[in-house]
Amino acid sequence: MATKTTAPSLKLEIEVSQALIELATSQTNTRCPVALSLKNTDANNISRVKVDRNEISFGLLDHDVRYTFKTPVKVRNFVDAFDTGGKVAPFKFVLDVDKAIDAKPIKHLGAASTVYQAVWRAKPAAEKKPRAHGWSRRTVRVK
Repeated sequence: MATKTTAPSLKLEIEVSQALIELATSQTNTRCPVALSLKNTDANNISRVKVDRNEISFGLLDHDVRYTFKTPVKVRNFVDAFDTGGKVAPFKFVLDVDKAIDAKPIKHLGAASTVYQAVWRAKPAAEKKPRAHGWSRRTVRVK
């Protein structure tokens, strides 16, 4: 009978430094000190980080998985204090991938979509068509 092999456990040690606290923006879930610190631990492997008082989520490109964690109490208290303008200090915390509350495979864009997005980003702003905002002139009637 074959035995099931599992990937080794991964623990991420995140250090929220004073430099990142000063650089961060309050009231955002992608530019807060915790999100920046998490991204900073392995910038080439960790993507699309989001942090709020209830959940922390990010994608690990090596694993091709997006993990979601319940925000630890220490981090929740820090986020609350930072967002309300309170005094905060640098700290460290650990996220264990085995303790994630959700893990989903990362969906990758197809080649055509990736090329289209690259071409869109390369165009100067004057050449881009404005994106639709849910209404058009045809739907507006003037009496």
